[in-house]
Amino acid sequence: MKRDAETIVDAFYAAWRVRDIDAGLCYCSDDIHVLFHFGPGLLFSGESRGKEQVRHQLLRSGEDWDFLELRQLHTFVSPEEVRCSCPFVFRHRRSRMLLEGTLRHVFKLRDGHIYHFEAFIDVAYLASFLRLFGQTARPVPSKVD
Repeated sequence: MKRDAETIVDAFYAAWRVRDIDAGLCYCSDDIHVLFHFGPGLLFSGESRGKEQVRHQLLRSGEDWDFLELRQLHTFVSPEEVRCSCPFVFRHRRSRMLLEGTLRHVFKLRDGHIYHFEAFIDVAYLASFLRLFGQTARPVPSKVD
């Protein structure tokens, strides 16, 4: 089986798309560090460290949403880093409204595993979308030490 950076990241996405978080974590190091830059107090924004905390954060990332489309377009690939532009269409379960846009993801790899993952979104766009149905913020767990 190929274990280059692009293949590892693509396998992580494949698992995440179908919400098999445990399979996706198989491509991550035990000390995985995840940062979701989605705005203070918004949804599941924030950081987590270690597989158990990351598992919880990734599970929360899909709680309120159906992932209708999420694909990755590699914008930079090296043996240690993969950057992706990710067009998406998500359906908010409660309102049934569609959120469409582009995420930006940065993965850092070491010894054939993802050890750092950052996700970025247009925060103003996301906040505006959430205000359409009265959801402005969800409590965010305190920063991990």
